[in-house]
Amino acid sequence: MVLAQKKDWASIEQELAAKEAELLQKEGSVLKDEHLNGYRYVPTVKVVDKASWDTFAVPHVKPSCTSENWHHKDLLFEIGEGIAYLTLNRPDVNNVLTESMAQALQDATCELHLRRDIRIVVLRAEGSMFCAGGDPKHFFDALAMSEREDRKAAIGFMKFLFWFQSLPQFTVGLAQGSAMGTGIALLCVCDMVLAASNARFTFSEVKLGFCPAAIAPSLTRKVGPAFAKRLLSMAEN
Repeated sequence: MVLAQKKDWASIEQELAAKEAELLQKEGSVLKDEHLNGYRYVPTVKVVDKASWDTFAVPHVKPSCTSENWHHKDLLFEIGEGIAYLTLNRPDVNNVLTESMAQALQDATCELHLRRDIRIVVLRAEGSMFCAGGDPKHFFDALAMSEREDRKAAIGFMKFLFWFQSLPQFTVGLAQGSAMGTGIALLCVCDMVLAASNARFTFSEVKLGFCPAAIAPSLTRKVGPAFAKRLLSMAEN
């Protein structure tokens, strides 16, 4: 009995290329080793497959304030004995995620990474809705962005989600109402989510033809690939 030797794809491709060169040589055609230069895709950025626990999260923007000199109005940052509360505070516009609110979340997250006296972080919101997602003005601004600028903004938001997800405290998301788009992403990066029975969750930007790619990794990690594909494709409640 002969056991088949296991080979990886790289070695198999090398053998096939050698056989092809041998057959061509019999026909009088000799190929140089570098004959595929310019035709074969070579990525400009080296992608390293790492698990999330092997990657150290770092903030992508500098904090503008701390809890002691907190100046943000869109987000309330309260610290108690062993617990911190982050409260989205724009109920008049259903707590849409603006640039100022995003900066406030960054500032709070930066401080919480350094606070060993805080054991629990609660993310909640004022008003009847948890978060209506991104500011509608952002969608129009995104249309005017170049591909490079749009990519930079999306990666920046993904870095924040990973930064928040990596908090040393146990994080609890309280959804007293419905969440849409990026509002769902904020809940996905919490360790535990408690939602009201009448709360609904939908990716409304899908109905506008936008792909919420920046949210997909966090959503997939929270609900699994199958259900994530359904939410991202159908925009169901």
